[in-house]
Amino acid sequence: MERDRQYPSIGQAILLLGGLLFFQLAVGVIEGVALAAVAMATGYEISPSEPFLVTLTLLAAYVPIVFWGVWRTGLPFRRLFPFTRFPVVLLLPLLPAIVGYGILCSEADNLLLSLVPMPKFIYELFRSLHTGGVAGLAVIALAAPFAEEMVFRGLILGGFLERYRVWKALLVSAALFAVVHVNPYQFFTAFGLGLLMAWLFWRTGSLWLCAIVHGLHNSQGWVAENVLRLDVPGYASRAETAAGTAVTQFQPLWFDLLGVAMLVGGLVVLGLVARRWAPTCRRSARLG
Repeated sequence: MERDRQYPSIGQAILLLGGLLFFQLAVGVIEGVALAAVAMATGYEISPSEPFLVTLTLLAAYVPIVFWGVWRTGLPFRRLFPFTRFPVVLLLPLLPAIVGYGILCSEADNLLLSLVPMPKFIYELFRSLHTGGVAGLAVIALAAPFAEEMVFRGLILGGFLERYRVWKALLVSAALFAVVHVNPYQFFTAFGLGLLMAWLFWRTGSLWLCAIVHGLHNSQGWVAENVLRLDVPGYASRAETAAGTAVTQFQPLWFDLLGVAMLVGGLVVLGLVARRWAPTCRRSARLG
C-alpha cells in the first residue's frame, strides 16, 4: 500500500475509528472471559471498570492505531505526533475556560439524565474512575488524554488539515471524536472539547498543549470531589438510588452563571492572547 503523508481522508478516518472500536470491543470480550474464569476458579470477582483494566483496554486499542498511522504516512513518529513546545501563557485563560466548561457540561449531563437515565454499567465505570484514587486519576488525566490526542489531533486532524479547509477539518475531527465515545452522555461534551483541542492544535501544532488541557478537563470532577471536597448539588456530590444509579440533581443557578462567566471570559482572553503568542496556522506541517 502506497504511503500517503496526507492520510487520512474523512472516509479513511471513519474506517480507522471502526478499527479502534473493534480493538476495544475485542479486548473487552477477552477481559470479560478472563475475569469470569478467575471468578469461577478463585471466587474473587474483579470489576472490568477497574482503572488498570481500563488502561489496558486503551493501550490495546490505541497503540495499533498509532503504529498504523506511522507506517501509513511514512512520517517519523515525532513529526506525525508533534509533542513540541507551546506558549505557556495560553494556559492562563484556558484554565478558567476549562473549569467553566466543566460546570456547564455537568449541568447539561443533569438535564440529559433527567430525560434518559444512565445505565448502571456506564455509571459504575464513571464512578470507579473518579473514586479510584491515584490510579483512576492516572487513567482520566494521563492515559486517555495522551492516547486520544495522538490519534484524533496528531493523526486524524493532522491529515485533515492537509486535505480540507480549516473549518471543515476542525468540525469533522471534533464530530468523529464525539461519535467514537459511543454513548450519548459524552457526545456533546466530547464535541465541544474536541473542537477546542482541534483549534489549539491548529494554532500551536503542539500535542503537549492538547493533552494537558484534555487532562485538566477530565480530572476536574476528580479534583472537585477528592481534593477540594466540594459539596455542590448536581456537580461534585451525586446522590444515588438504592440500585446504585445516579439521581438527577440540578446545580444552583449561581453556579451555572459562574460557569458561563468563566467559560466566556476565558475564551475571550484566549483569543486575544492567541493573536499575540500563537498567530501561525498549522497547515502543510507534514509536507513542509
